[in-house]
Amino acid sequence: METNSSEIRFEGCGDIIRDARLEAGFTLRQLATESGCNHSRISKVESNALALSLTMIEQIAKGLKISPEQIVLKCLETKFPKMRSTQAGKKIVKFLSTVDDDA
Repeated sequence: METNSSEIRFEGCGDIIRDARLEAGFTLRQLATESGCNHSRISKVESNALALSLTMIEQIAKGLKISPEQIVLKCLETKFPKMRSTQAGKKIVKFLSTVDDDA
């Protein structure tokens, strides 16, 4: 997986990825296979030792068969718990919910 050092990264989203993986009924290795990611990288993300890049979010979402926007929205809501109550937050939620689901 090629990474770009200037790419946006989401920190502290390990619980979101772990919960989505468990909800899908996958082990770490199964998600790694489905997403094309190394299982140790996914483990590091889940333990918050590695921030999520947008590229990795796309890969994991593909493996989980969900939209990357779902993961991004949950990461934003974790960082900004009152997001949905602000005007900007409402616009972000609306935008992310209207993006085509290519997953």
